[in-house]
Parts: sequence; structure tokens; C-alpha cells
Amino acid sequence: MKKQRLIAYAGAEDKEWAVVTQIRELLGDDAAEELATICGGERIRLPSPAKLTPEHPLALRLGYQLARRIVDTISPATGVSSFYVPKLLPIRLSRLLREDGLTSREIAQRLMISQRTVFRYRQRFKEQKIQVGEPSRPRSPPLTKQAERGRQIVETLLAEGHSPSQIRDILNVPGEVILTIRAHLHKEGKS
Repeated sequence: MKKQRLIAYAGAEDKEWAVVTQIRELLGDDAAEELATICGGERIRLPSPAKLTPEHPLALRLGYQLARRIVDTISPATGVSSFYVPKLLPIRLSRLLREDGLTSREIAQRLMISQRTVFRYRQRFKEQKIQVGEPSRPRSPPLTKQAERGRQIVETLLAEGHSPSQIRDILNVPGEVILTIRAHLHKEGKS
């Protein structure tokens, strides 16, 4: 892979994005997003390609493969020894907002931002008629076939008149589980 020279930009804001833009163009959006997730808002120093080892601090933070790809693409030989990594917050936030099942709290925790920021972006997307994922999900996961079968067995034994302590000893089930099922049956009027 031939190394490309960095393009000089006139605006200060563009200079901050120049290296990350080059990483996005050469290595893809996923590599740039992973870099922003790990080092967003920081200035990182690049070692020379010969000095990058799996024990190097950059390799320990980013993972050796990603660090190697970045150093090989943008090395000090191109004149860049350090650069600012923007957080890419709007890009990362819009991607997470479009996913179903993520609550505002979970998004805020992942991006280390306030919930209010997530609410503002969610509202802005809705006003612009950009589709936003639904944060709702079922309160409890459905029972597995094995768990459903176990519940049926306990219900049957309780209905036959076995005591919770007998069922606990025979099936080696915690007493709280049996008492919960028994209370549920009593509530339904089956016991």
C-alpha cells in the first residue's frame, strides 16, 4: 500500500479532521469509528512503523491490528507524528439512535454523554423526519422450553397436594421458585 501525503486544509477545524478523514477514506468508516470510540477527544502520538510493537501503548489501547493499520497508513514519514482524534459524536450518536432496543440511558452510557444530549438529538431527528429506533423492549424475556416445562411440573405437583418442601427436595429447586409459583397459582385460584 502506497502512503499518501496529507492534504493541507485552510481552516483550523478542517486540520483536526484531516487525518481522521484520511483514515476513513483509506481504512473505512469502521476503523475511524473504532479509533474515535477509544481515543475520541485526545491527541495521540504515532510511533514510527519500526517502533510499533504489540507492547506499545498505542497498540495496547487500540489493539495491535488497528494500530498497525493506522501507523502504516499515516506514519511519521508523511510528516504527521501526532494528531487530534475528534469524538465523531454526531455520526456515532445517529448510528446508535437508529438501532432498535437501545434506551437513551444506554446510548448516553456508551458514548459517555448526558441523557439530555441524547434526548435533544432524538427530538431533532424526529423533527427532521429521520427514522429513530424504538427504545421499547419486552420487560422480561420469554421462558425457554426447559424453564416452561419445569414450571409446568412444579404446578402439577403443587396441584396434586405435594408440599413445597417435598418438591424442593425432590427436584433440587430453590424454595423461593416454588413459593413464587405457588403464590401465582393461588392468585389464579388454582390452589
